This record gives sequence, structure tokens and C-alpha cells, in this order.
Amino acid sequence: MKFSLAVIAILISPICSVVGDEITERIDPWRILREADSIDVVSITMERPNGAIRDFHGYHELGRVTVTDKAKRTVILSSFSKWNSLNYYNNRQAICFVPRHALHATLGDVSVDLLICFQCHSHEWRLTINGSDPEPTKTLLNTILNEANVELAPESAENEPTVPKADSE
Repeated sequence: MKFSLAVIAILISPICSVVGDEITERIDPWRILREADSIDVVSITMERPNGAIRDFHGYHELGRVTVTDKAKRTVILSSFSKWNSLNYYNNRQAICFVPRHALHATLGDVSVDLLICFQCHSHEWRLTINGSDPEPTKTLLNTILNEANVELAPESAENEPTVPKADSE
């Protein structure tokens, strides 16, 4: 029985990792970086010169270089992975987060941006799915709940979630 389950898992595993409309599990940003045809190395800054319009997740983009050579992309990802592991396991992360570097890659309709702050030894992932809109998912889930006569929580008027106040005794 174990053999047949293993064979089934191997046969269906490619189906579970398709990028795009066929997504059946969480997207792995490392996979996007590894499998993309190119990686952009991006220089960013928090400061915006007057009239600056080059926006990169709220930071000003100073420029970028596209790396298509597979060996060089492998070195970039390996170097970052080692740097990140050393920082994580040696508790070297601080809290400033002033990224000056980023990596960008696209695979199918998924784009991944990795913002890197060497000053505080930290990073942030940003993921974009082209054509993605949360409204259809929200509508689908609300419809399912409504059909089962489950009450929906009221929506906040602001973008930030509100924390309920504790009952005072």
C-alpha cells in the first residue's frame, strides 16, 4: 500500500505546483526565484528625489540589472540563502529595515520581490499575481457562508483592522 501511495504522490505532485489559475497550494517564492528565466537585481532607497515616479513597493528604484545567466542566478540565490541562514540562526536581525537591495523575478503570472536590508540583516517578501483581485475570493466565501445561513462579521470602514475592546468588569 505504501508503494502505491508513493507512486500516486509522485504522479500528482507536478499538478500541485503549477503557477497560475491551477494553483492548489501556497506559492513558494523561492521556487519562483529558482525557476524564473531571469532575476533582476534592484537598487532601492527610501529617499525620493523631487518628481520621482519609479516606485518599488514604496521605495524609490534607482536602477536594476537583469541577470539571465543561470550560473550567476544560482550564485546570487545561494549567497542570499547562506547570508539569511547565518543571520537567522545567529540572531543577528535588528529592526531598522531600510532596504537598499531587492531581487525581482517573474514566473508565469506570479512576480516575487525580495527586499533586503543588510543594515539590520533582514528581508521581506512581496508577491504579486497578475490579474489577482481579492474580491472574487471574498465574494465566493461570503456566498458559501450566506447559503449556510452563517452570519457575516461586519466590515471595517478603514483599511486597518480594529481590535475589539475588552469587557470591563
